[in-house]
Amino acid sequence: MELFYSKNRQKNIFVLEGDEASHCVRVLRKREGDIVEVIDGNGSFFRCEIERVVKGKADLVYLRIVEEVKDQSIRDYHLTMAVCPTKNIDRYEWFVEKATEIGIDRIVPFIGEHSIRKEIKKERIQNKILSAVKQSLKSNIPELDGCQSVEDFLQSFDSNYIPSSSEIRMIAHCNEGEKKMIRSILNEYYLEKIKSIDNKRDNNNTNCQNKGKTKITILIGPEGDFSKKEIELAIKKGFIPISLGASRLRVETAALACVCEVYFSADGAI
Repeated sequence: MELFYSKNRQKNIFVLEGDEASHCVRVLRKREGDIVEVIDGNGSFFRCEIERVVKGKADLVYLRIVEEVKDQSIRDYHLTMAVCPTKNIDRYEWFVEKATEIGIDRIVPFIGEHSIRKEIKKERIQNKILSAVKQSLKSNIPELDGCQSVEDFLQSFDSNYIPSSSEIRMIAHCNEGEKKMIRSILNEYYLEKIKSIDNKRDNNNTNCQNKGKTKITILIGPEGDFSKKEIELAIKKGFIPISLGASRLRVETAALACVCEVYFSADGAI
């Protein structure tokens, strides 16, 4: 299946522009009357018929919606990964690509006191995200924040927060201290909610998919780890220190391990 992305919708018509339009008509040689699949990044697949093709310096493809199909793979949690960009940006882009394929909702490239890389090329990473969404046949496009400091990001969280089935906050760091495994945290705060949702699914599956998602936020530091000050602030904001095992992992490996653990733990709970 070839997926196209468009945020330009006019009632029952999608318009492909730029690279999406050129790929459709010049690379794949689609023509008027052909059927293609389109996503708008918000949770639905659209089966469309090509109504009109305009070739020029800026190609345009007009698509009439034939059928809308809700994505049945929508998860019961909303996952935010706040991960410091790596010195070698290729490693960070690899994480973004693989995390998108598995399932993630928001990526925050934040900058810590020990960070070597202080910026990213946001447009380039957004292109990596879109490519991974289409390759993995997903309908939701993860949100990508602009760069911000770890401290600024943490200050946006309520200090009076208590872990619950509605929101779970975690931080991975290398300092000594008591830590928990991700799976045990999810079992403690998430499992009861999933059981409740599961009991209601037979009556109204759509509502269970779209309402009451557990917000999960995980922090991964730079190559030099978080500073002591950043760790203390995160814990003050309710972030639970987590362990990823005995191995010392690279930033992107640790981040992807967290995405996988949440994905498979939540799926197992269901």
